[in-house]
Amino acid sequence: MPAEAPFPARMHPHVDRVRSRTWARDKGFLDSGVWTPESFDAADYGLFAALTHPHAAPDALDLVADWHTWRFYADDFFAHAFIRTRNIAAAKAFVERLKNLGDPAGPVEEALADLLARSKDLPVGPLHDMLDSWLWELHNDVQGRVPDPVDFVEMRRRTSGAEFAAALARFATGAPPPGRQLTDPFADVVGLHNDVVSFDKDVVGEGTLVNAVLAVRDFFGGEQQDAVHVVQDLISARLRDFQDLAEDDHADALRSWIAGYFTWAARTGRYRGVTPPRRTAFHRPSGLGTAALLVR
Repeated sequence: MPAEAPFPARMHPHVDRVRSRTWARDKGFLDSGVWTPESFDAADYGLFAALTHPHAAPDALDLVADWHTWRFYADDFFAHAFIRTRNIAAAKAFVERLKNLGDPAGPVEEALADLLARSKDLPVGPLHDMLDSWLWELHNDVQGRVPDPVDFVEMRRRTSGAEFAAALARFATGAPPPGRQLTDPFADVVGLHNDVVSFDKDVVGEGTLVNAVLAVRDFFGGEQQDAVHVVQDLISARLRDFQDLAEDDHADALRSWIAGYFTWAARTGRYRGVTPPRRTAFHRPSGLGTAALLVR
C-alpha cells in the first residue's frame, strides 16, 4: 500500500474550527458507550474533514465535518449494537428508522435528522445504499461467510461509505457529478485502503468478516501478509485507473479526498489500541481464512 497518494494532500485553513467536540457532545456521541471524549480527540475527525475537503467554503466544511463525524459514529454504533450481537432483526429496524426518519430517537437518528435538515440539496440515494449495505455485511457475519473477492469489491464500495463520500465532496464543492468510471476506482481505493489500516479494529475488535484482507486470504489461501500484499497491489492498480480518468473538476475534489484520507489514516488514533472483545463459541467463525481473526 502506498505510504501516500501520488498527489499532494492539502489542509483546509479553517481546520481548528472543525476539531471541536461541541457538535458530537451535543448529539450524545461522547457518552453513549461507543465513543469517549478521549477516543474522539485521538481519532481527530476534524482533521479528516479538513484534509479531505481542503477547498470547501467554511460553512460547507462545518457541515461535511459533521456528516463525516456522524458516518464514523453510526458505523461504530452499528458494529457495537448489531455486528457484535448478531442481531439482524434489530439491525433491520434500525436501518429502516434511519431511512424513514419520523420521530428520531437516540444519538444516531437525532444527529441524522439535524444533518438532513441542513443539507437540502444532498442526494440521499448513496446514503440509503450505504445503510442497506450494512445489513449485507451483518448477514455475512451471522452466516460466518467470508465473501469471495468479486462479490466483496462490489459491495465494499457501499459499505465503506465511499460513494456517499463522493456525493458529499460534490455537495461541498459544487462540482459536476462524476461518472461510474471515476467513482468506482475512487471507492475501491478508499475501501481497500481502509481494510488494511483498520483490520485489527474491524476484524479482531468488532468481529466482522467483511474485510478485503480476509476475503483474499480465504479465497486464495496462504498467509495473512500475502493477502495484505495482494490488496496493496489492488490499491495501486485502482489508483492508476483513477489517475488515468481524473480530468474534470469533480476529479480534483476526489483527488484531494484520496490524498487527504491517506494522510489522515497515517496520523489518526482511530485504528490503534484495539482490544478484541470476548466472544462466545456460538459466534466464533470457522473455516478457511478465519484463523486471521486470532492474529494479535
